Amino acid sequence: HKPILNNTAKNNIKKAIRKLKKQGVSNPERKHYIVNIGDGFKNKVSVKLNCLPTITANRGRRLEYYDMKLGRPFTLHELMRAQGADPKKLKQTISDARLGEMTGNAMSIPVVKAVIRKMLPLLR
Repeated sequence: HKPILNNTAKNNIKKAIRKLKKQGVSNPERKHYIVNIGDGFKNKVSVKLNCLPTITANRGRRLEYYDMKLGRPFTLHELMRAQGADPKKLKQTISDARLGEMTGNAMSIPVVKAVIRKMLPLLR
């Protein structure tokens, strides 16, 4: 089933389309433009091509990232995979909202691995 978008989300998608068309993008729905569909700041909306903005606890909890090509918000499992986690390996014992919040609070697994790889030689 398709998620129900609130008015803020719908308005932010419309703003993103207008913003992209001003930049010369004629068919934004043909590419993975990612829109932050949560509350905008001073009528600004974040839209990026093939790039998910920073996942925050609040936006992770509310699944406030929209893929224009897919025509829908990201699912919780998609956000988790974007952070480098494998949802299939997780035994979920908390609500989706809490898991989304934790996903937003987490550091991306690939980033943590890269930092550790760089630090290990310094510890020897």
